[in-house]
Amino acid sequence: MKKKTTHPFWSLAVTVILSIPLFVFLFQGCSRKDEPPLIPPTISSIDPDHGMPGTEIKISGTGFGTDIDQVSVTINGVPAVVKSVTETQIVVVIPEDAGSGPVKVTVNGVTVTGPSLAFQEKLTIKDIQPKEGTTGTLVAIIGKGFSAKAADDVVTFNGKTAILKSVKKDTLYAEVPFQAGDGAVGLAVGNQLVTGPFFDFIEATGLTISAVNPMTGVAGTQVTIFGSQFSGHVAQNIVKFNGVAATVTSATTLQLKATVPAGATSGSVSVEVAGQRVTGPLFTVFGISQLAPAVGTPGTVVTINGDAFSLVPSGNTVLFNGALATVTSASAKQLLVVVPLGATTGAVTVQVGNLMATGPTFTVSPSAISDISPSRGFPDSDVTINGQGFDTQNAPLVKFNGLAAEVRKLSSTQIKVTVPTTATTGYVTVEYSVRLLSGPIFTVIQTNMASIQPASGLAGTTVTINGAGFNTDVSQVVLKFNGVPAVIQSITETQIVATVPHGAKTGNISLKYGKREIYGPVFTVQQLSLASFAPTSGRVGTTVTLTGTGFDPTLVGTLVTFNGVSATVVSATSTEIVVTVPALAVTGDLVLTVNGFQMNGGTFTVTPP
Repeated sequence: MKKKTTHPFWSLAVTVILSIPLFVFLFQGCSRKDEPPLIPPTISSIDPDHGMPGTEIKISGTGFGTDIDQVSVTINGVPAVVKSVTETQIVVVIPEDAGSGPVKVTVNGVTVTGPSLAFQEKLTIKDIQPKEGTTGTLVAIIGKGFSAKAADDVVTFNGKTAILKSVKKDTLYAEVPFQAGDGAVGLAVGNQLVTGPFFDFIEATGLTISAVNPMTGVAGTQVTIFGSQFSGHVAQNIVKFNGVAATVTSATTLQLKATVPAGATSGSVSVEVAGQRVTGPLFTVFGISQLAPAVGTPGTVVTINGDAFSLVPSGNTVLFNGALATVTSASAKQLLVVVPLGATTGAVTVQVGNLMATGPTFTVSPSAISDISPSRGFPDSDVTINGQGFDTQNAPLVKFNGLAAEVRKLSSTQIKVTVPTTATTGYVTVEYSVRLLSGPIFTVIQTNMASIQPASGLAGTTVTINGAGFNTDVSQVVLKFNGVPAVIQSITETQIVATVPHGAKTGNISLKYGKREIYGPVFTVQQLSLASFAPTSGRVGTTVTLTGTGFDPTLVGTLVTFNGVSATVVSATSTEIVVTVPALAVTGDLVLTVNGFQMNGGTFTVTPP
């Protein structure tokens, strides 16, 4: 029988093939791809915080990485398309049917939850009912993405704005506008605009309204209504302004005259004769519906809601109980005004052209300073004056005990100022051209440096500066020795502990905070010198006297060594140090160290006992 043999090549190949799965397994097991990131992700904000499907939002935060494949985002649990990723920002697209809910970001398996997104359904018009009608016909507009606020939903028929009667979740009810004509129904909500089905306009026959003149007015305005088949008898014509019955003063079959009733609001003019009713064009009632707020001080910004205001701010004359106010912005339905100085409690009036409307009462509360914070401080420090009724249009003159201060920031309730450099303790006042507000006393802390101990020393010496009125915020204080900044170790209102800086020279110490700098006593910077020592030889225990300058009498930071062996200091003055030769000392250099400065005095010979 022939013996079977195995070729070495095939043996090696089999071994390699069988090893591949194990290698792959070990490689995948060692991979760091699925491990959490070293820095967990955080979400600080989303912008915008609302939107419809397809809107891009930016998610700001940290720890997102740069690998888009390792990042996923959900909005209310629905995955969103990630467009780009940086360490601090992710851009995603709001998915269809996401709904309102939290934004969640997952990076390498670590998920964090951010703010909620307000989901807006895409604006659509699915149907209208009915699809034909005359002026005044109530039409149901069925769709999605409507605003719950009727004022935000603008409905048009063939381009003419309709009167919106009511809003439900998926249905709007609007009246066909006067002489709308055939055309599509349009709807605008914010910056979204959609077009719906075609509406067939039916021209009215019989009783009609062709025009009204004028089309804007106030309660009491005489209005002429043109049309056909009116009753020649005044009492048989029922005229209403947006549903409020008006007094008809004269009538023919082609023309009616009526007075705009009190309480009328902007809306359609309607005429009813013998049970037949017809709706005419929109009549705008010029007037004020609301003030917000209705109580405030001079300088308060007030929103005036109403109708038929001038779109140009200067075209609206607004008075607060007779005092002329400044109009800062204007639209047809809203004005922003500033309560004027000198205003008193009373009615607010708005005049546009020859139309004048009187609105609700505005209550003027007095201006006052309630407190100042802090109530004591240093010259050139910042102080906040709290109160109410500060004029935001005209900067006030703020004084500290009669000295004018710089106004840094201003609102109706706060004035932020800088205490004048030469201010003294006294009352704080806020002055306007027509009034003066007096506040509490502000105590100015006067700083002085009375003494420094010691008054001389080497660089590195710790000194204590005594005085008064020191600013305890060390970050706001700069201490200098003849112009060289020093390190402050500690500070209270009466004492500073600091280190004499290297490079300092003899001269005055100074203290600076803000724009103010004061000067203190002279500090003498000594230069360390070792002139001699005696005796120059001796046995262990011998008393040796070192003579020189710049020594520290307190012995802080003072060290004398004999060939590296520390000696005991018996006494010290600024010019003399007495030591004893230490045990274990051997012949070698005598070295003096004071606050890090070293002086080599020469060889000291240690003699046998």
